[in-house]
Amino acid sequence: MELKERLSAQTPVWFKKIRKVAIRLTALATALLAAGVTIPGFTLPEIVNLICSWVIVGGICAGLTASTAKTDASV
Repeated sequence: MELKERLSAQTPVWFKKIRKVAIRLTALATALLAAGVTIPGFTLPEIVNLICSWVIVGGICAGLTASTAKTDASV
């Protein structure tokens, strides 16, 4: 019940910016990983694959955390 209230509450401006950055980084890392799989002859070094995987996980976590932030300080 509280999660539903948090997701529907007003989000502070700072957390909206964090969410936008997280979405953009996650989309970029996903595009790099997808390009490495779908384009023939385009291979990424193993370290780039690893970094992209961690950026995707971090971006999802940061985006979800920023989405649950509330302007109301009563919590």
